[in-house]
Amino acid sequence: RDSGTVSVIETNNNTVIKSVAVGASPHALVFNPSNNNIYVTNRDSGTVSVIETNNNTVIKSVAVGASPHALVFNPSNNNIYVTNRDSGTVSVIETNNNTVIKNVTVGSFPEQLLFNPDNKNIYVANVISNSISVIDSNVNEVTNDIEVGIDPVDLEFNPSNNYIYVANEGSNTVSVIDTGNNNTLIKEIEVGGSPISLKYN
Repeated sequence: RDSGTVSVIETNNNTVIKSVAVGASPHALVFNPSNNNIYVTNRDSGTVSVIETNNNTVIKSVAVGASPHALVFNPSNNNIYVTNRDSGTVSVIETNNNTVIKNVTVGSFPEQLLFNPDNKNIYVANVISNSISVIDSNVNEVTNDIEVGIDPVDLEFNPSNNYIYVANEGSNTVSVIDTGNNNTLIKEIEVGGSPISLKYN
């Protein structure tokens, strides 16, 4: 982050072969298999850098909202979804032209998000609103806001039951959302102090 670069590691020898200059304070990145590009959020620039991986060069800088944080690739429409923490929005990047086609208003201070392959929805964790916004990716509109625990900071999808699990840092709980039952909150699980991440096995 402090260098404003993305390091490219050649994994046969595990050596850095290039440092790609992007925006200020790069934070998260995602690979787009439909065009082989890497997308990088630059929190202090309010942009997403698009790195073309054949040459490891930035081919475009896409202006999004304030303090872009996380991003996710949607294979059902080849769009990239970006949370903008200080704007309270999710920017939708159409990857054929790498342009923002919509800014979707969600809750306050959105951080992490995920794509649900079962229903093709995008789920967004809103830290200050204590909620999960559900974006229908067919129309890129919020169809539901689910109240969860305090300070939801991460989400994970369980493909065995189509549940979404939410780590709530402020309430020391994990919320369980049944996505096949109208996105209903079905349980709050008490865990250890300040849970910030989770993973499905």
